[in-house]
Amino acid sequence: MSQRLVSLVAAVFERPTLEGLDELLAELEELPRDDAVAGLIDDLLDYRVVLAERVELAERVELVERVELAA
Repeated sequence: MSQRLVSLVAAVFERPTLEGLDELLAELEELPRDDAVAGLIDDLLDYRVVLAERVELAERVELVERVELAA
């Protein structure tokens, strides 16, 4: 596994962001597609869906808090 890939994995698990996850997925897309890589990509795509939902929820909560503070 390349050092860049290891660094991306570490960054995603230290502080998960959609951008970091997308970057990791892009790197994985460049690897030869065997069962392990395909399974990892599938798992990370599932994780990305969950992360995106949480980000959207956090943004909505922040918006509601701003509206309540302004009222």
